[in-house]
Amino acid sequence: MPERKTKPAAIRVLGNLLQAERQGRRMSQAGFAKELGISFRQYKRLETGRCFPSLYTRHKIKTACPEVLSLLHRKRE
Repeated sequence: MPERKTKPAAIRVLGNLLQAERQGRRMSQAGFAKELGISFRQYKRLETGRCFPSLYTRHKIKTACPEVLSLLHRKRE
């Protein structure tokens, strides 16, 4: 049961981290999605916390901006 409570929190944290990274780079959502190699629609869902990325998408995020996933793992500890 506790797993259900942590997942939504992790999704929101990831969305906030992605948004902060995107804004720090002064990029639009579409431009950042393109840099990550994912669709705009998928990126928008990630940033707004409506979905959690697949392993493949997490790999793309890690490749384009490794600090985002590193921060996510630190916040979960």
